[in-house]
Amino acid sequence: MKRTTRREAVLGLALAAALVPWATLRAEDARPASTQPFTYEEYLAAKTPGSEHRALEALAGDLELTTTFWPASGAPPERSVMPARRTLGLEGRVLRLEVGPDPEGFRGSGMMGFDNVAGRHWYVWTDTTTTGVARVSGRLEADGTGFLEGTRPTPLGDTPFRIRITSEDDAEVHRYYEASPSGKEVLFLELRYRPVG
Repeated sequence: MKRTTRREAVLGLALAAALVPWATLRAEDARPASTQPFTYEEYLAAKTPGSEHRALEALAGDLELTTTFWPASGAPPERSVMPARRTLGLEGRVLRLEVGPDPEGFRGSGMMGFDNVAGRHWYVWTDTTTTGVARVSGRLEADGTGFLEGTRPTPLGDTPFRIRITSEDDAEVHRYYEASPSGKEVLFLELRYRPVG
């Protein structure tokens, strides 16, 4: 009779332990939660643009964008003016933004939408100052004002930041905040979008 080596015994126990949970699961329990059945009505509600998407339509058009950037705390701001255009895409599901060029050649591109399932607005952005993508989300009011939070790519990795969107005079104003080394929240970028024409 062949003796079982310690290695074979350990491997056998490991295999048995790995198989036991699968043997006790019913087929319906083995499905990941993301594949649980949903109704056709739920599918339609998730994919169909609603009032939040119709509100994005009001933001479409040609704009003048004025940027104010503070490269460091206490440093004088750098300002630039450039054209911007927002257009609806994907049958009213997203608002696309193209900006630039400014006098230095800066260009950027973003996309914004509303996720019916998560109940939140989302926004992604990239430009000629990075090879990464900034991602934010939050809940905006019907007039487009509110807060979005997320991360942006920096040489230190993804850096958390927050955007406060307000309406001031004839401009839609986006103020970008991040934590300073001391932990205090500081304004580092302001964008002012004004309709053209």
